[in-house]
Amino acid sequence: MKFVVFLLGGFLFSAPVLAKESVPYTSRAKEAILIDTDSGAVLYEKNADTRTVPSSMTKMMTAFIVLEKLKSGELSLSQTFNVSRKAWKKGGAKMFIPHAAKIPVGDLLRGIIVVSGNDASIAMAEGIAGSEEAFAHEMNAKAAELGMTGSHFTNPTGWPDPENYSTCRDLAKLSKATIQLYPELYKKFYSEKKMTYSEIKQPNRNPLLFVKDLGCDGLKTGHTDAGGYGLAASSKKKGRRLILVINGLPSEKARAEEGESLMRFGLSFYDNLRLDQNDLAFKPASVWMGVQNTVKVGLKEKWVKTYPKTQIRNMSLKFELPENIPAPIKAGDKVGQVAVLASDGSVLETLPLFAQEDVERVGSLTRLWRGLKSLLG
Repeated sequence: MKFVVFLLGGFLFSAPVLAKESVPYTSRAKEAILIDTDSGAVLYEKNADTRTVPSSMTKMMTAFIVLEKLKSGELSLSQTFNVSRKAWKKGGAKMFIPHAAKIPVGDLLRGIIVVSGNDASIAMAEGIAGSEEAFAHEMNAKAAELGMTGSHFTNPTGWPDPENYSTCRDLAKLSKATIQLYPELYKKFYSEKKMTYSEIKQPNRNPLLFVKDLGCDGLKTGHTDAGGYGLAASSKKKGRRLILVINGLPSEKARAEEGESLMRFGLSFYDNLRLDQNDLAFKPASVWMGVQNTVKVGLKEKWVKTYPKTQIRNMSLKFELPENIPAPIKAGDKVGQVAVLASDGSVLETLPLFAQEDVERVGSLTRLWRGLKSLLG
């Protein structure tokens, strides 16, 4: 075998668990989670699986079902739903849609996402399923499909109900699915900073959308007396996307400050280590008795993992490959491995290397000739 070491600091940068080292952080939220969407790494968590009151963050599930139906063609943005007296009278945050009006789905969706309209949420739920209760069944079925095992919904608004609950981890799963499954619709609706309807102008309640250098483009706030102030947010910066969910904060100010602080923590202290078959480190390997003298090697699929930035700077790669790989070789054959090493030389990860192309064996006469040349030096 031959061993080649490459330092990583110069060319990589930018699973589900974080590397050995972590950076300390203390959140003021009662419950919190921060994840990197590419690697799935949890950068911070606090009571992330504790049942919590999601308040208006419940509306992310309402919106998710609408986005799914829009993408499938079951709904269209121009389709209209009637505003019932129940929807019109509902208290709390409102879009201010008039009773008995027919409102386009696109406007209702904006009302749900941008201004957290309880009236818009009920009108949408009734339009899709006939009632809030029937729509809640669809919400719970979708939660089960997404693996949100700690969640149960009883209404589309997040209106206080002891049986309407979730967890920060589940809300992060929902946020990630929204972004990854419906990227165009997510971009269209979740980053909108204000909305005017019935001549009433309202800002988006997500405070991180207004922090210019944070790269935030969604998602949703929530507040009830029982749940406190909560936020699900996502930022994309320098090719990385982070999602945070916090809940149980005492005020809007505390929510905004903690949301920004936790997001900056993830962006500042962590980065992603990425490898794929196109990486500069993957040099061709030597072939013995092949119609060509080298074969391209690499990973079967791209690999990404999140580490503290200070740890990444001192990492290296060690390639372990035979001095000559005997032909014939088929694309997909395992031919060696690459180890990701920490600064002290300990192995953090070992990844198999595969041939990226076929290499046929030379004919018998050529093999004989090469064998003689080898013996003769």
